[in-house]
Amino acid sequence: MEDQFAPPFSMKDFHRYLEKDQCDENSCFYSTLKTYERLCETIPSQHLYHANQSLDTADQLQLDKARRMMAALIDRFFIIGAEKELNVPANLLKPLLSQVNEKHNIHPEVFQGVLENIFAMLRLSSFPNFYKEASMKGALRPKVTVLQILEDQCRPPMSFNDFYQFLKREHSEENIEFYKALKEYKQICIDIPAEVLKNSDILVSDIVVQDNLIKAKDKLLFIMNTFFEEQSKYDLNVPVLLKKPFFSEVNVKKNIHPDVFDGILQNVLAMLKLSSFPNFQKEVEKTQKSLQETAEDISQITPTVSLSPSLVAPPLLNRKTKSNVSFNSTISPKPDIRLSIKSLLNPTLRPQSVSGSSSSCGHEKAVSPRDTEFTPKINIQEVLEDEFLPPFSLKGSGCSIQFFSKFQKYRFR
Repeated sequence: MEDQFAPPFSMKDFHRYLEKDQCDENSCFYSTLKTYERLCETIPSQHLYHANQSLDTADQLQLDKARRMMAALIDRFFIIGAEKELNVPANLLKPLLSQVNEKHNIHPEVFQGVLENIFAMLRLSSFPNFYKEASMKGALRPKVTVLQILEDQCRPPMSFNDFYQFLKREHSEENIEFYKALKEYKQICIDIPAEVLKNSDILVSDIVVQDNLIKAKDKLLFIMNTFFEEQSKYDLNVPVLLKKPFFSEVNVKKNIHPDVFDGILQNVLAMLKLSSFPNFQKEVEKTQKSLQETAEDISQITPTVSLSPSLVAPPLLNRKTKSNVSFNSTISPKPDIRLSIKSLLNPTLRPQSVSGSSSSCGHEKAVSPRDTEFTPKINIQEVLEDEFLPPFSLKGSGCSIQFFSKFQKYRFR
């Protein structure tokens, strides 16, 4: 529901399935509620709890917008005969309408009970069938984002260096070079007070701050000459609407705080996300497919020779799913996997290297097709609590604490 997974388990895939099953009102409500929550983040909570009060002009405009959106939510999902009427029990619907209509409480929290009821219905009815259907199309994999790659949180062939080399081949590396330079600039500015950065002409008595300010100005000059001068080495394609206020802040107001780059950074990330990144993903998928086909061809040509364990994908770490446990592991489409709808919300995924060779068996190191996937970090307590399915179950570990590290290493061979 938070769209944290790649197809065929994405939010879009789930919504299409619900549309086909003629029960998409729950996913439509969830998406609309998320939009409403983002709007309410700009409004103080006390104003949302008492939305009938008068405020200053700016706050009043936002509050009026929230009131209109709340009215639209009620009309679309909670009125009898509405376009997307939800199947909500009376013991949840009456208190909700009372809070909104009588107490003028339009805080998103009023929908908490309804939201839990929706998750329960999806978990028991639509989601199991969707999971079975999607499992036949492919494995459940976490969605990889541009920011994860830029922060080098993925392993090859989805690492920062892989993406950088791809952009160089495409002759479009100026955006990633800017991201690198800005990251370095932010690191220099950490030890400089914000008030000094926002007025860099101010006199500073602290020698350390003076030295750091000089370094920051030198780095800023490098960024300006490299990315914003015409015919420069990495001339950025930035709209005038963003360039003009940026130059005004830096050159006129002498504001060299990293925040002045925010608008330009968002524009750069958007271009990477919409143009370069999809092409990079296609290239990686094509390479993975070629590797997998090569491994299959080898196994068919030489059936008597055992393949290196590194050519065989390591076992997937499958967490046993419970209603109160967050899902944070890669799942393969096996019939014994149990996955709850709540477990798709806000997973914590961390990349972890997987050993690709086994020296004790004399095998050479080779690339595994699954080396590009995320592997969540695990610890001994989770295994001893029997949180995972085989081969990482408590039984598989031999119930031995002192040999846990060896057990984990063996399982990933």
